Formats: sequence, C-alpha cells, structure tokens
Amino acid sequence: MSRMLLEQLLLVFGMLALLAVTFYWSRVVGLATVLQRTGGRLRDGEAGLVEMQLPAGWKATIIPESTATIQVSDRLRRRFVAVISDSRADFTSDFDLVQFHQITLSNVLRAGDILEIAETTASKVAGFEALQSEFVLVLGKRIVTKYLHTAIAGNRAFHQVIAWSGESTYDRSQFQRVLDGFREQPGPRPMSRSVLPPPPAGSNYDVH
Repeated sequence: MSRMLLEQLLLVFGMLALLAVTFYWSRVVGLATVLQRTGGRLRDGEAGLVEMQLPAGWKATIIPESTATIQVSDRLRRRFVAVISDSRADFTSDFDLVQFHQITLSNVLRAGDILEIAETTASKVAGFEALQSEFVLVLGKRIVTKYLHTAIAGNRAFHQVIAWSGESTYDRSQFQRVLDGFREQPGPRPMSRSVLPPPPAGSNYDVH
C-alpha cells in the first residue's frame, strides 16, 4: 500500500470519528484537542514543507488516526481542514498535477456514497497551480458531509488540502480563507527520476 493511500485511509477514519459525534458535540472537544490559540502561524514540523497562517477562529487540532502534517478546525462550526504533502522526490519526473488530483480525489471519494459532485475547477494557491473539487458524501450511511478538495503542484511537493464539514455548516468562502494562508516553505526542488527505456536485446542487462 502506497504512503499516499495509507495516509488518506487514516484521514478518512479520522473524519468518521469526528463526524460520528456531530450530534454529541461535547465529545468532539476530546477528539479535536486544541494545541494553540485561534489564528497564528502553523508549520508542519519535521517535514518542513508547509506552513499556514490561520485566520481568527481556527486552531490546530488532532484528527483521530490521521497522519496529515497540518490539521486545523473551527470547532464551533464543526469545520475541519487537513493538509497532506508528498515530496516530488517520491514521483517520477512525468507525474503532474492532473494525475495527483485524480488519484487523491478518488481516494477521498471512497470514504462514502456520493450524493453530489461539481465540475473540477482550476485555481491558484500561493502562486502554484491547483485543481479544486467540491462534493457531498454520505459517511457511515447516515452523515451528510460536504468537502472541498484542493490539489496543489508546489515546487518541492504535491499537496492536498482536504476541507470538510456537515452540509449545514459548510461555507466555501471560509475554507478559502484557510487556503489563503497556505505557503510552501522555501527550499531546493527535489530531484525526480525518469523511467529508463528497456535495455536492448542482447545487452548485459538481459535476464537469464
């Protein structure tokens, strides 16, 4: 199982854990542990790839079972955002934003039953090319959840920003405010490998 898929599966489990208690909000405080005051700058620790300037009302959070490097919430409105970054060194040189978006979006869509999905739109996040998809899923056969999935082709990594909430509290403009604070930390662009052509017949690389 690839690292990207494993991280997304863990994130999905976290989503289910949070949204399963939508009607028992007092329990969410225990699941979404507040790490700092609202607003302020947040970095992804040892990964050193991303930082976010959080708007007022948003706090760093722990999403159960998730390995996303940045996890934030507006817990009063039950809105959540997670950032997963994958270094360009983990992909071949011909891997692009369209492929990254297709793979990561399809993984998130597996979390539930699709009620609605809008056409993907092109955008810019922190000056980088991005693709955004908005959709509604039913999680656990009962919980209606609306998402904004953003795939970003950074200089050092491919990033996905997954934002979600219950449909009644969904507000795309508020999620865009969080995205506006996204920054890729400066650093050298990792070297990506290219697939070599097969060796010619009769070469020393033949398998006997």
